[in-house]
Amino acid sequence: MDSREVRRFEIFLPGLLADWVGLIKAHDISYLILSAGERPSVPVSTVSDTHNISRFMSGLSAELLEYRLKGLFREKIEGRAAVCGVLVNYLRRGVLLIGKSGSGKSSCARELIRRGGRLVSDDVVDVRIDANGRIMGESPKRTRDLMEVKGLGIVNIKACMGAWAVKSRSPVNFVVGMHRKVCDEKVGRMEILGRVFRVSHIPAALSSAEAADRIENIVLRHRCLPERS
Repeated sequence: MDSREVRRFEIFLPGLLADWVGLIKAHDISYLILSAGERPSVPVSTVSDTHNISRFMSGLSAELLEYRLKGLFREKIEGRAAVCGVLVNYLRRGVLLIGKSGSGKSSCARELIRRGGRLVSDDVVDVRIDANGRIMGESPKRTRDLMEVKGLGIVNIKACMGAWAVKSRSPVNFVVGMHRKVCDEKVGRMEILGRVFRVSHIPAALSSAEAADRIENIVLRHRCLPERS
C-alpha cells in the first residue's frame, strides 16, 4: 500500500471501509505491508487491529516491493526462480558460472562450447524443480541461443555454430564462481530453490582455457555416470 492508496483510503473511508472488510473476509488477508516512508493512518490501523492483520514496514518503494514479492511467490509457490549467471552443459553435466560482470563467465563458457559443450542460457537462467527433484535450468524465451560477446555484441550461438552448440535445458550439477580479482580457491555454498550447491571458485588470473581446464577436472572428478540427455 503506497501513499496514494493510503490517502484514498482515508478520503473515501465510509465506502472503502466496507469494501476492504469484505476483501479481508473473502481472501483471508493476514498481512499488511507498507512501502518505504509510509506510516499506517488511524483508520488503517483500526481496521488491521480489529481483524488481527499484522502490519510490516518495508524500506523498498512500492514498485520494488511488488517486484520482490512476486519473485518470492514465484519461487515458493511455483518452484521457479531466476539466477544470474551462464549455464553450459559440458560432458553431459550442467555447469552454472556465477560472478560479477567482467569476471570472465562468457569467455569461459565459449571455451567450454568450443570443446563440445552446449550453451543453455547466458546472463539469466530460469530454474525450476522437475518431477525427479532435479534443479533444471533453461533460458528465458527472449534470450534463447543468445550470448553477449565482448567486441561483437549479442551473438546467436545457434546461427553461428550450429544446433549442436545449444541446448534447451539442462540440470544444474555444478556451480563455479568466477572472479575479477585474485582470490583464494575457497569452496562456498549457494542455495537454489532450497537445494544447497557446493561452489568451486576460479581465480581471476587464469585464462579462459585454464579456467575451462579447471572446470573439466571438477566435472570429471565428481561425476559418476553420464546423465541422459
